[in-house]
Amino acid sequence: GGGGNNSGLVYLIIWLLVDHPAIGIPTVIVIGIGYYFTHTSVKGYVRGQRTQRGLVAIDANREAEAIAALQQRDTEFSVDRFYARVQTAFVKVQDAWCKQNLTPVRPFVSDGVHERFSLQFSEQKEEGYHDQMDDLAINSVQMAQLTSESVFDAATVRIDATSTDRHISLADGHDMPGADAPGPFAEYWTFLRRRGAKTTDKDGLIEGNCPNCGAAIELNAGAQCSSCHALLRSGQYDWVLVEISQESEWRPEYPHALPGVAELQLNDPDFDIADLEDRVSVMFWRKCRADRLGKIDPLRKVATANFCDFYSKLLLPTSGPDGAPHGPRSFWGDCAVGGLETHGVIRGEPMDRALVEVRWSGLMFQASPPKTPVRSTYGNVARHLYVLVRTAGVKTNAGGGISSAHCPNCGAPISDDSSDACRFCGTVLNDGTRGWVLEQILPMTDAKARDLLMKLAMQTPPVPATPATLGAAGMVATPVGVPAKVIPEPVTLLAWAVQSVTSGSSSGLDASEMQMLQAVAQRCNISSEQLRRMLDAAQNGRLATREPMDAQQAEQWLGEMMTAALAGGDVTGEELRLFNSIGTRYRLSAYDVGMLLKRQKNSLYNNAVEALRYRKLQASQT
Repeated sequence: GGGGNNSGLVYLIIWLLVDHPAIGIPTVIVIGIGYYFTHTSVKGYVRGQRTQRGLVAIDANREAEAIAALQQRDTEFSVDRFYARVQTAFVKVQDAWCKQNLTPVRPFVSDGVHERFSLQFSEQKEEGYHDQMDDLAINSVQMAQLTSESVFDAATVRIDATSTDRHISLADGHDMPGADAPGPFAEYWTFLRRRGAKTTDKDGLIEGNCPNCGAAIELNAGAQCSSCHALLRSGQYDWVLVEISQESEWRPEYPHALPGVAELQLNDPDFDIADLEDRVSVMFWRKCRADRLGKIDPLRKVATANFCDFYSKLLLPTSGPDGAPHGPRSFWGDCAVGGLETHGVIRGEPMDRALVEVRWSGLMFQASPPKTPVRSTYGNVARHLYVLVRTAGVKTNAGGGISSAHCPNCGAPISDDSSDACRFCGTVLNDGTRGWVLEQILPMTDAKARDLLMKLAMQTPPVPATPATLGAAGMVATPVGVPAKVIPEPVTLLAWAVQSVTSGSSSGLDASEMQMLQAVAQRCNISSEQLRRMLDAAQNGRLATREPMDAQQAEQWLGEMMTAALAGGDVTGEELRLFNSIGTRYRLSAYDVGMLLKRQKNSLYNNAVEALRYRKLQASQT
């Protein structure tokens, strides 16, 4: 028919149905099915595109709220200048990493970060190489979270960058194997600054100047400005870098109350979780150095005498019947920390105890001095409870915040000699009278660890003062005693998936199962080396990862894995098979998994639509 309408087609279909039903009826069915799937596909595509735009809006809304909240307390804070400073810090740290020289960045990195890099440089030098990052480019910097606790403001920024990473021989400058694949990567950098500190127009720690007096930084032994004697890394004057996390290892922290912490802060108002965790980071990396050296000295000043006596015996090489060393000594090296989580503080007499979980991975090395330690392919993924003690009534040194590897009495750096006292002022550092020291390291599955956590949970914490939260978008306070990370970070979710797939299998993974795990790892930006370590640890019974407490929490974790997949587009066939495989372990049928996936899609879409509406409303009001 003329006019561009479809009357002719409609007439033809009616004619076929009436006069030739054997042809007409199948034709109508085919047309109906085609229309349904075309309509569904288009509708799904539109929803998917809106979801992706909404996820961008969620990040933008969170960033805007965080910045606005901080500017209410610090009117001179400029996000553009802050981002420019973060980029300067990023370039300086990457340059220091490649040159194996921390001197240019020492003024603005915490002791925990310094200890980590120092150990990694030692490992690289022993193996005869340094990293080289070519074509480094920063693509974007965005505020991921900004919170305020009792002592510090914490600003976490996401940095998206690209580079080509190479291992360069220290001997001849040639390329060596083992570098990361070239391409984009994302890291989360957390900076601390004391609450109440204000932004100034002067250059600061990142630029190499004292933020108090403006003089060029020349650190003395006590980490003070040589001109005005200000404690530079205390966070009192400027932002200090305290943590660098890979994208797969980071998840937002939600405000919550930890058992024993509020009670402790009544007598010790300067106690802060970030400072405690930086101290634990120092202890972890010093333990790694002790393992590599086969000597307890790096731990002497940060661990109790009893722990040092106990652990020094574990560092000895295996002896034969004649008492002589028998074979190489094994230790875990090339370590990476997946996260630290404070569980709380057990108040007591004569000592208080702080419980901090450390999630880490590493490779087994064989040491046969004087030869260079040899790395193996055996991986380990572990969770340990670090038990710290401090004499009851001791208060935190407010001026010495984020200076965990410095003497609390004179401020001098803590050395690696065999003494338990500061070599500058003679103060004994490992008896708990001056600050937190390491008492025990326990596997999270150990009965002693479970007993301590049970004792912690049985404490009746008082109602705490709610910490101020900056950037409240999407942040809901969790009940007292509930861990900050109710939903684990992506790397822990993948480890759980590996555990689920490999448990009960004595023959290893088949090609299909490996493809499932590789698909999820790639989606979560988890490297093939990290996945390989998990698989090796699982197959050798060394994969220590968090497990859901019950079927309800397992469904919650599985839903989070689905959300991560949906945030990157749609769920692939490999991912769906993995979800069904995990679901089977927790008695979820394929129908249950499908309905859970549908709920996650709807939830993600609704949140995205709401974020777009909110962003449109904000734009109309400016």
